[in-house]
Amino acid sequence: MLDQEDEPEDSSQEAQQVLSGLLDQDELQAPTSPASNPVLARSDGADLEGLLVACAEAVAANDSAQAYELVEELTSFAYSGESSLHRAVLYFTNALVARLRGYGAQMYRIMSKEVSIRQTLAVQMNLPVLRATEFFANQTILEACRGQRNLKLHIVDYGIFYGCQWPSLIEALSQRDEGPPKKMMITGIELTSIAEASMRQTGEGLIAYAKSCGVPLEFQPVVSNTWEKAEPRYHLSSDEFLVINCKLRMRHLREDGYILMESPRKIFFKNIARLKPALFVQCVVTTDLSSPFFIHRFREAWRDIHIRMEQIEETMQVIDPPKLEYLNRLMEKTVMNMVACEGADRIERLSSYKTWNYLATRAGFEKLPISNQALQMVKLVWTSHKKFTYGIDEKWLLLGWKDVTLTAMSAWQPMCSTFPFIKEKN
Repeated sequence: MLDQEDEPEDSSQEAQQVLSGLLDQDELQAPTSPASNPVLARSDGADLEGLLVACAEAVAANDSAQAYELVEELTSFAYSGESSLHRAVLYFTNALVARLRGYGAQMYRIMSKEVSIRQTLAVQMNLPVLRATEFFANQTILEACRGQRNLKLHIVDYGIFYGCQWPSLIEALSQRDEGPPKKMMITGIELTSIAEASMRQTGEGLIAYAKSCGVPLEFQPVVSNTWEKAEPRYHLSSDEFLVINCKLRMRHLREDGYILMESPRKIFFKNIARLKPALFVQCVVTTDLSSPFFIHRFREAWRDIHIRMEQIEETMQVIDPPKLEYLNRLMEKTVMNMVACEGADRIERLSSYKTWNYLATRAGFEKLPISNQALQMVKLVWTSHKKFTYGIDEKWLLLGWKDVTLTAMSAWQPMCSTFPFIKEKN
């Protein structure tokens, strides 16, 4: 299941050639030493943010002369060192140039070709945030199923990718005191950029693994770019135990709707509420990029990304430098989409966990308490570095780096749930 044969072609050289063409402008002179610029010489985050925002404002105003003057200064700093801060400045500067020249969507497509399946899966296995959110979701689901004999479990996973989350849960379910589930189904919902053939391969791998654990599993793939309309084609039975799961992928839901139409996010929550799940688990990347104003989104994107890159550098460098390099390529691609793409091309639409809280509550869900066991399992991962922080805010488990919240996790059920035992157990 995890070993995929089809890897996209390496397009690093193509991406570099396009970027070089974008930066080869008469307005852009050879970079000067950062020491000649007192702002860049200080390497102060706040000063760099001011310079980046000034460049973004020039790009928004289509002021090429001012933009390229600032690009020269930013590029000079970016190439003066190799830290995560230097790389972040380079990624944002390149994205601003791509936006100014109108090549954002093209650059993003080129960078996306570099994301190979095998590399992505290998990196995912070691990322603390992915392990922490997996522990939280799986432990929450396992506890919700406790005490049920003849369990008919149906998990609808929005953003299943290659199903890496589920083998550990399948194994845990097979070892329950009540016995393994009588029936189990996973509905995997994914974007069309993930080939349907790959989804079938994911299903075959999960079914084979479940069989080895003595769990009868069915898998149904749903490929769609409109998750607000996507839902299971089949159900196990009228008395199935339905779980909705979305791990770090709701950021792809558009927040804006067409004229006189509801936003896709509101439609999404209405639709999953209509399914009346016993449990809804959401783990979200939390920052606010929902503003319709580019400069506000740019500022928030910078504050979020450079902190995440610092966290990745400090926690991954000693463990595995090649994977750190690959993660930096992924961050570069993300920045290109956040900064240089608009409309349907902009798929990175992060929001604060408070936004997701509002949408879920409005749709008729209520939060469940965070179980102590789920918290302890998350802490096993999220206390491995002194700068990792965590906390609880209104039944959201928050994970951060220093004083910045990066990820939030919560569990929900409909206010009129037919499974009140979930509340009683907590």
